[in-house]
Amino acid sequence: MVALPLPMLVRILKRIPRPLLRPFSLLLVSGPAWLAHHHKANKHLDTAFGPDMTPARKRQITRRVAGNLSDFLGESLRIQRCGTDTFDDCTDDAEAREILKRMEAESPTGLLGVTAHIGNWELMAHWCNRNSAVGTGGLLAKRLLNPALETHLRNFRERSGLATIYEDEPAKKALRCLRNRQIVGTAPDRDMKRGAGIFVDFFGRPSYTSIGPARLSIASGAPIFTSFCLRTPSGFKVLMNEPHYPDASRPRDEEIIRLTRAWAGEVEAVIKDHPEQWAWFHDRWKTRPEKLEAQGRRR
Repeated sequence: MVALPLPMLVRILKRIPRPLLRPFSLLLVSGPAWLAHHHKANKHLDTAFGPDMTPARKRQITRRVAGNLSDFLGESLRIQRCGTDTFDDCTDDAEAREILKRMEAESPTGLLGVTAHIGNWELMAHWCNRNSAVGTGGLLAKRLLNPALETHLRNFRERSGLATIYEDEPAKKALRCLRNRQIVGTAPDRDMKRGAGIFVDFFGRPSYTSIGPARLSIASGAPIFTSFCLRTPSGFKVLMNEPHYPDASRPRDEEIIRLTRAWAGEVEAVIKDHPEQWAWFHDRWKTRPEKLEAQGRRR
């Protein structure tokens, strides 16, 4: 089976009638993704769960992860066709809406939302934008390697009222949004090749983790909250956790560590509860402390 380039997949799937979208996305995405990456996923599940997870369960998860990626693409195309409210009737979000409303009322600034590549993270961003009293000011993101796909995704977000703030751009863009009491979203659950970070335990092993959210929180006074759009048998559930406020009375370096560990721990917890919905093809432990020492980088 040959994997098609993502831009070509997008063009093909956008022309498929809605009732056939999921079967075709499973055929074109899930199978090739599993064939190409299931060995990596099994290895990473071994690292995370060890002998506590049976080989049969690991195989089941890797197949579901591939299916999750297929569903993600199909759902994203449906949002583009039908609007960001297309999944409202099958989304359990009453508790999350109450938490968001309370956070926005209590915070003197905007909110810094952290999610992960679990369930449907794009839908999570659009949900925050639509349910916030002020809206989402921007999404912090890395530039994709494929320029055509990058342009497509950025334009789609902008049409839906979501600006993209790239990680290599000045922090003042994100700070301006937070000072305007808007939400700034980010999904920093990947290994970092560049940028400042610290090692935080992820399933008992050190993983190099961005300190960008903590820095923005301290600089702006905005609290950090984690939220996730998870798949359920009937649709989706928005899970939102209580906010973590920066403490101006504590030393800055200590506060960076505390805030980073707080949101990273909540990301790990939701992955542990829903392992079949996270991207196990990704090596979260790729950057090692000794590697950074050899490069003379901070850790």
